[in-house]
Amino acid sequence: MLIRSLLAEAQFDPELKRAFRDRWIMKRRAAAQVVIKAGILAGELPAATDPDVLLDALYGGLYYRLLMGTGWLSDAYVEAIWRTVLRSSMVKGELREPMGSAKQ
Repeated sequence: MLIRSLLAEAQFDPELKRAFRDRWIMKRRAAAQVVIKAGILAGELPAATDPDVLLDALYGGLYYRLLMGTGWLSDAYVEAIWRTVLRSSMVKGELREPMGSAKQ
């Protein structure tokens, strides 16, 4: 409930928004980027993986569920988000081209 309340209030308070982003969001994104980049280097994720896009896809579902109250943020849900995002972006271990992109 605290995170939901802070996110809601931050929409109307630029100072809180900046502090929340810098002290909560960006610290966690930086830590997650380290893990994703290590996964890329280890061959566990495709080399073409964009850490920022992957994090947006992963966090998007979590924050939506948190803000909208559509369900609990359980370990099982987090695991399902991870599997779904990775499965939908990979084909035989390679990243698909984004929809609407044209190969030259």
